[in-house]
Amino acid sequence: MKDYNRAWLATLIFFAGYYALILPLPRYLVSIGLPDWQIGLILGATVAASLIFRSLTGTLVDSIGTRPVLIFGAIALIIGAGGVPLTTFAPFLFVLRMFQAIGYVTFTTAGTALVSLLSTSNNRGRRLALFAVSANVAMALVPAGLDFCLRNEILNLASAFWFIAFMALLALLIVANIAEFNHTRQPLKLTRLWVFPRPLWMPMLTMMLLGMGYCSFFQFFTLLADRRGVQPAGMLFTAYGIAIIVARLTLGRYIDRVSFRVMMFASMAVTVIGVLCAAFGTTAPALITAAALIGGSGGLFHPALIAHHVMVLPDQQGRATASAFFGFDLSTGVGAWLLGIVLDLAGLTAMYLVAAFIVSLSAFVIPSLVRQRAKIVANA
Repeated sequence: MKDYNRAWLATLIFFAGYYALILPLPRYLVSIGLPDWQIGLILGATVAASLIFRSLTGTLVDSIGTRPVLIFGAIALIIGAGGVPLTTFAPFLFVLRMFQAIGYVTFTTAGTALVSLLSTSNNRGRRLALFAVSANVAMALVPAGLDFCLRNEILNLASAFWFIAFMALLALLIVANIAEFNHTRQPLKLTRLWVFPRPLWMPMLTMMLLGMGYCSFFQFFTLLADRRGVQPAGMLFTAYGIAIIVARLTLGRYIDRVSFRVMMFASMAVTVIGVLCAAFGTTAPALITAAALIGGSGGLFHPALIAHHVMVLPDQQGRATASAFFGFDLSTGVGAWLLGIVLDLAGLTAMYLVAAFIVSLSAFVIPSLVRQRAKIVANA
C-alpha cells in the first residue's frame, strides 16, 4: 500500500506540472513572435511523441521494470519544461515539447503498469480508477490556479516553467523511493515495437472510438467556448475534472463488479449525449453539462478498458498498458486531425456530430470484447 500511495502522490505532482503547461506554453510561443503555423507545429509535437514512444515505453517496463521508466519520465519533463525560457529558436522548442510529451508517455504508462502489478484481477479496475484521480485532481485545479497567478503577476511566464520543472523534480524524488517488483521480466525485443498482439486489436479500437469524446473536449473546447461566448473557458476544464473525480470515487468500485457489457454501453451512451450537448449547446450550463458527461463517462470506461487489456495480456502488463494508451493516443492525435478537417469544412456543430457518430460506432465492437472476456474466464 505504501508504494501505491507514493505512486499516487508522485502522479498528482507530475501532472500538476504537465497540465500547468496548457497555459504558459502557447502564451510564450506567441510572446516571442512565432507565426501560428509554427505554434501549431510545436504544440502538436506531443502527438508524434506519444505515437512513437508509447509502445517503446511498454516494452521497457516489461524488460527493466517500472521505477527506471518513471524516473526517466520525470527527467524528461524537467528538461522539456525548464529549457523553454532559455530559447526562442523554434526547432529547439519543438524538441523541448517532444521531451514534455515523452515525460507524459513514460510516466503514465509506467505508473499505470505499477498499479496493475500492485492489484489483482478482482480489484484492478477500481484501483486503476482511483489511481487516475490523481491526474484528474491536477487537471481540475492547476490550470485555473496558474491562470490566476499569471493574471495577477504572482508568476511570470519564465517562472511558470521553472515551477513546472520543480514539480517534476519532486515527482522524481518520490518515485525513486518506490520498490521494484520481482514480476516476470520479458527480454527486450525491438522487433516487438509497434507490433501489437492480435487479441489486443479490438480492445485498442474500442479505446480509440470511445476516446473521440475526450478528443473533442480536450482539443476543441477552448475554441468552442470562445466562439460561443462562454467564458471563462477554464471553468469547463474544472467541470470536466470534477466530474471524472466524482465518477471514479463513487462508481469506480463497481468497475470490477458490474457487467462489462453494461459498463461499456452505458459509458458509450453518456459520452454520445455529452458530445451532442457540445454540438448544440450555446450557454455555459449546456457546455458545463457536456464537459461533465464526457468526463464522467471517461472516468469509468478508461480504467475498465485498461484492465481488460491487462486481462488479455497478463504476462506483459507494461505492453498491455501501453497498447491501451496507444489506442487512446490515436483518438486524441489522429482524431484531432480528422475533426479539424470537419471543423474547417463544416463548422463546430458538424464537427461534434461527427465525433458523436464515431463514438457510437463502438457499439459494434463492444460485443467482441464481451465474448473475449468470456473465453478468457472459461479457459482460466
